[in-house]
Amino acid sequence: MKTSVIILTFAFLLVWVDLDSVSAQQKGDNRGNSSHITTAALISEFQDRPGFCPSNDLPASAIKDAKCTYDKDCIKPTKCCPRGATFDCLPAVKEKPGKCPTTAEKCEEHSKCESDSDCSEDRKCCNLCDKRCLKPVPVKKL
Repeated sequence: MKTSVIILTFAFLLVWVDLDSVSAQQKGDNRGNSSHITTAALISEFQDRPGFCPSNDLPASAIKDAKCTYDKDCIKPTKCCPRGATFDCLPAVKEKPGKCPTTAEKCEEHSKCESDSDCSEDRKCCNLCDKRCLKPVPVKKL
C-alpha cells in the first residue's frame, strides 16, 4: 500500500512538472526559476535509502506515534521502518553476502526468521516453503 501511494504521488508530480515546464517554454519563460521542481529532485526525495529494515519485534502496543512516513523523513542514513504498530527511523540492515541454497528438505510449519538480521553469524534468512536461517552459497563473480 505504502509503495503504491508513493508511485501514484510521484507519477502525478512528474506530469505536473512536465506540464509546468512546457507551459513556461510556451510563454517564453527562460529565467531559470530556482524554485522549479526538477524530476531528479523528486526522484531523490522519494527514493528509498539503501539497506533493509530490521525485524519488527515489538508488540503492536509498544509504540503508538509514527515518527516518519518515508525514508526522507528520517536523518541520513536511517530508514523509515515498521516498529510496533507504527513507523520509526531506524538504522538500515545490510543484506548478507551470498545466495540461498536450493534444497529438497521437508517443509516445516512455521518460519524461523523474517530477515537476515534474525540470523546469527553469516547465515541468511532463506525463503523455501518457510523461512529459516541457512549457510549461504557463495556467489560466483564473473
